Amino acid sequence: MELILLLEDFSIEMTQEKTLTLPTGRCVKLITHVGNPIKGGEIDIDILIKDPSDTHYRPPIGLSHPKYWKLKSMNAEKSKQMQIRYSGLTEKQLRSMVRDFKRIQD
Repeated sequence: MELILLLEDFSIEMTQEKTLTLPTGRCVKLITHVGNPIKGGEIDIDILIKDPSDTHYRPPIGLSHPKYWKLKSMNAEKSKQMQIRYSGLTEKQLRSMVRDFKRIQD
């Protein structure tokens, strides 16, 4: 009985990173996390991009981006969706990467 309670309180975080190079030369890094797989946790996705002229990865919408202030006024889910859209990934690529993550998770 105590073991079951301890497992429920124990939080395991699983993270996977996958990088994809788009035809434009931009690299998109998709970082997927799942908070607690024991309780069937939801997948959280972070997106970072690196253009050919960049030396480091950065968020798709930065301080100088015209949509930055709109992004700050959105809730977390809408904000993530907007960042994914501006990364350059297609829905098909995103679904494929999430499917790979779920396969590894099981």
